[in-house]
Amino acid sequence: MTRLPQIIGFIILLWGISACQEGTVTFAPTPLPPDRSPLVYEHPSGAFSIRPPRDWTLSERDDGMLASAAFTPPDGRAVALSIGAIRLSAPAETLALIDRYQTAIRPDAGRYTEMGREAMGDGSWRSIGLSRTVSGESQQVNTFFQRVDETFVVLQVYLPDDPALMATLETTLNTLRINAAGHALTPAPLDALAFAGAPDVRVMNLHGWTTADGVYYITGEVANFSPQPVGNIPISARLLTDDGAELASANDTVMAHSIAAGDYAPFSLRFGAGRPPEATHFRLIIGAAERVGTPTGAESLTWEDRSSVTADGHLLITGTASHDGARTLNGARAVITVFDDAGRVIGAGFIVLGDDGTLEGGQSADFALLMRDIGGQPANYIINFEAIPAAP
Repeated sequence: MTRLPQIIGFIILLWGISACQEGTVTFAPTPLPPDRSPLVYEHPSGAFSIRPPRDWTLSERDDGMLASAAFTPPDGRAVALSIGAIRLSAPAETLALIDRYQTAIRPDAGRYTEMGREAMGDGSWRSIGLSRTVSGESQQVNTFFQRVDETFVVLQVYLPDDPALMATLETTLNTLRINAAGHALTPAPLDALAFAGAPDVRVMNLHGWTTADGVYYITGEVANFSPQPVGNIPISARLLTDDGAELASANDTVMAHSIAAGDYAPFSLRFGAGRPPEATHFRLIIGAAERVGTPTGAESLTWEDRSSVTADGHLLITGTASHDGARTLNGARAVITVFDDAGRVIGAGFIVLGDDGTLEGGQSADFALLMRDIGGQPANYIINFEAIPAAP
């Protein structure tokens, strides 16, 4: 991924993934208000509910055996808390379950050190520990264990340095409700909780905006915090009323064959009918990412690019990509992400290279992407090339 020089001197533009509108457009951003008041979240399984701030991003899992959810504050850089619940498939003492989870099952078991454990007044247990991140940093984690009949719940709280966020976390924790009698989870072994915890992918640089034609977009980036490449990541957004009723939804996948460890890829979610007046906020949901190889093939690609503004005031990015390797590349494309001066993603799209994304060794391909609608004043953009090498 290469960050290109800043774009300067642009008039205000709009961008949309459909890229099918004609004529000059005007800038008419109407983002949802930054309301951070709590909103009840109930897991689809019915196993638990909690009241996190409504602007926190949600990652959830509901596979019939494991009910899990993780919440990330708006900056996307650190998960605040995660919850996992199962219905136990075999009888066991609660302390034996905790011991096994702490030493062998928790997602960070090889990087975690338990510092202490205590029984709480409500029948739950709290463990205090340190978890080492993939990058080697230490993170204090409080792990709470609650058992109601055969429903076993693990709550991970990732303690922040920010006192205001810590106060919000404390308030949120006290709203957790377990509905042991009201869910239909299939009995599962304790090992199922290995898939509950801080998600590997998180949303960053989020922006919501409306075009002059009334189409509403939510754009941003997904960052891969895992140590290996991930791909095929579904993402969806729900526009909600103040009391949590869903008014509209949009679904797509992140724009990447594969996201390398520590890398990013953009997304763009489109609401063709616009944002209903009753919508006061939205909720983002990231689906499970697949572990994939690194099908880039981009190490053999070199390119030059340029940007300009058309007579209609649209951003046009053009260039030429050259395949310097010998193996045929499939699925070759250029993914472009546009940012404003606050670092928010205000537009994203991709252009397929060559004939249906196929590039032979030594072949070059011109590309051009006209950004008809952008949700703000562009300040910078990134081009990321990716391709899948053909089998030898």
